Amino acid sequence: MEEPRERRCPMNPEQARQVAESYIATQNMRGFTTTFAEVHRSKSSPGSWTVNFDLHSPRGGMEDGGIMVIVEDATGEARVFESL
Repeated sequence: MEEPRERRCPMNPEQARQVAESYIATQNMRGFTTTFAEVHRSKSSPGSWTVNFDLHSPRGGMEDGGIMVIVEDATGEARVFESL
């Protein structure tokens, strides 16, 4: 696993979106696709962005719920938010 990159300046919303889209592109989506919905500063995790995507089934229908990618501002590290 690669070490997270240290960033010198904060990301802007477009950079956070690009990181999130790159992260999703590395995942095995099993025929599901995503479309960008929104990006905003995380309310629960200062120093990170929340990037939301709509999720579409292989047949094209929109799924209930979407994908929420959390992007750390300082490192550029991305992860999928999972609720338990």
